[in-house]
Amino acid sequence: MGIRIDKISVKDLGPIKDFSSEFGLFNLIYSRNEKGKTFLTEFIIRSLFKYVKRWSYLREKG
Repeated sequence: MGIRIDKISVKDLGPIKDFSSEFGLFNLIYSRNEKGKTFLTEFIIRSLFKYVKRWSYLREKG
């Protein structure tokens, strides 16, 4: 079983003012530093899995 996100649209989410995208099989989200890429990724993971202990570990250790 897998999870597939077909489309995402967010407004005023942390540093992200407005973002919308439809996804395919492989996706790359890129932008300059401090624009919300990690924030968006963490938001999606925490929304889907509620609490991921390993994510906190990865954030601390790099």
